[in-house]
Amino acid sequence: MKNALSLVFLLACGGDAGTDTDADGVPTVDSQVDPTGPTGPGSYVYDNPDCDEPYPSAPIVMIEEVEEYAFDDLLTLVWMPESPRGVVYAFHGSGGDALTLLNPNWTEAYNRYICSGFGIVIAESLNRGSGKWEGGSTSPDSNEDVARMIELRADLIENTGLTQSTPQFSVGYSNGGEMAATWGQASLEQGFDHRAAAIHNSSGGSSNEFPTIFVASEHDATVSARSMENAYDNVSSRGVPTEYILHTEYAITVDWFFRLSYYKEDAQAEFAWQEMVDMGMIDDNGDRIADIDQVFAITNSYAANSEAVAAGSVSAQVLVAWATHRFCGDYADQEIDFFLNHLTDGAE
Repeated sequence: MKNALSLVFLLACGGDAGTDTDADGVPTVDSQVDPTGPTGPGSYVYDNPDCDEPYPSAPIVMIEEVEEYAFDDLLTLVWMPESPRGVVYAFHGSGGDALTLLNPNWTEAYNRYICSGFGIVIAESLNRGSGKWEGGSTSPDSNEDVARMIELRADLIENTGLTQSTPQFSVGYSNGGEMAATWGQASLEQGFDHRAAAIHNSSGGSSNEFPTIFVASEHDATVSARSMENAYDNVSSRGVPTEYILHTEYAITVDWFFRLSYYKEDAQAEFAWQEMVDMGMIDDNGDRIADIDQVFAITNSYAANSEAVAAGSVSAQVLVAWATHRFCGDYADQEIDFFLNHLTDGAE
């Protein structure tokens, strides 16, 4: 099925309402999920009032805090209900780390997972030089990232609400999209219950044997939308449930700035928007007039010269608005619905 169509860094290691820490320092969460609740699209079962409106227009912040999980020297961030209906493993792109997966777009997705009763595991690649995941092999004997993920999963099962039978899902961006596919296939080979994956802006996933939703960007010069459509065709042609979403660029409005938690006053947003107009980035309607082929130079220059609040964060979000090689959270509703459709055995 084809469809054409942001977060303050929260790393609180202490407890908060509904959260506790056991004697070994492992974060645990009170049972607030109804594991027998509905499993269809739009099924929010987590007991949090923010789930009544999980997609706010502004600001986009986590409705619950992910916490650092003590496993090894790498940073692993976890949110795990006492009885999760599923668990989503999230994988960063090249040069990234767990912290790069804490931004407004990823947050849009995390909030859907939390409200749907899913746990979240944000992992890091072993290669901290390149920040890349090891692709290709799904065997733990030849892929150290896969071996570590298997060990991490076992540790989570021992110390959190995760169980051997918890259905699992994966989501990744760019090189992390390849890892989301690799982890999914490796999990199946290990006998784990891997249900589906969401692949963003990535060349991975074309040989997936499990349900996959592909999200491409209109102006992605790193992984073209056509190549991702080809991956979609490869998977769907084998009868595997598959969806394809094309993210297209949209106008930047004054209200758009309020998606970032740094913007709290109209005057701040109006100044930032007018500055983009004066710099020749957008026109009076908020539509891009800057050369898309120079988008990274333009946004870097903006970040360096802008007098607006949080110019660096704003420039990063401009790359999403202009549909470049960036993870977009605008389709989080479709992604969680896709996952929920495959939460029950035999669902399609």
